[in-house]
Amino acid sequence: MKLRETKKEKNVRLFLALAFAVVALAAMYFQYFKPVSGTGSPLALVIKEGTAEGDPLVVLYDEKKEDHVLALYEVEKDNDFKFRLIKSAPLENASEQLAVDRDGAGFWAELDGDWVYLDRDLEVQDREPGLRGTITSDGEPFEVRKTSNHTVLETEGQYEVAFNEAGRPESIHALTADHSSWLILLDGGLRIASGRTL
Repeated sequence: MKLRETKKEKNVRLFLALAFAVVALAAMYFQYFKPVSGTGSPLALVIKEGTAEGDPLVVLYDEKKEDHVLALYEVEKDNDFKFRLIKSAPLENASEQLAVDRDGAGFWAELDGDWVYLDRDLEVQDREPGLRGTITSDGEPFEVRKTSNHTVLETEGQYEVAFNEAGRPESIHALTADHSSWLILLDGGLRIASGRTL
C-alpha cells in the first residue's frame, strides 16, 4: 500500500527543510564571518614631534592574531624615516584611543572606557587626569582630494600632504614640528609623506 502525500504535508515538509537550511547557513555565517567583539582598529599617535635636535617618538596600537599590542618607536629622520622599536607591550583589551600628555613625558590610552597614563617604558603610572592633552590618535582633521597620480590630504586649509599609495587614510599626524613630514595611518598600513604649507 502506497501512502500519498497531501499538498499540505508537502508544504510543511518543504517549509521544515528550508527552515533547517536557513538555520545551518546562519550558524556557518556567525561561525566564520562574525566580527570578533572587542577588536581594535590600529591607532597611531606622535607623542614627540621631530626637531633639528631630535627624532620623533610614535606610539602605535594594533591587534595581531587576537593579541592587542602597544609599541613605542623612534622614527629616525636621517635614516629614511626608519622605525626603531624602543619598547612594546601586550594589552589585555583593545585601546579605543590614544592621547598625548601635556608635559610630554608619556601618553594616555583609553582602555575599557577609562583613561590610563603610560610612561615611555609602557608602564601604567598614577597621573593627574588634567594632564591628558587634546591631541589624540584621531589626528588632524583632513579632507581628501584625488588627482590623476596622487592622493592629497588637506588639513584645515593649512597644510597639504600628497602621497601615491593605495589605501584609505584613517588619520594623519604631523611627524615633525615644522610640518614638513607627516605620518599617515591608512587602512593598509603606515606611510610617511612630505607636507607643505598652503
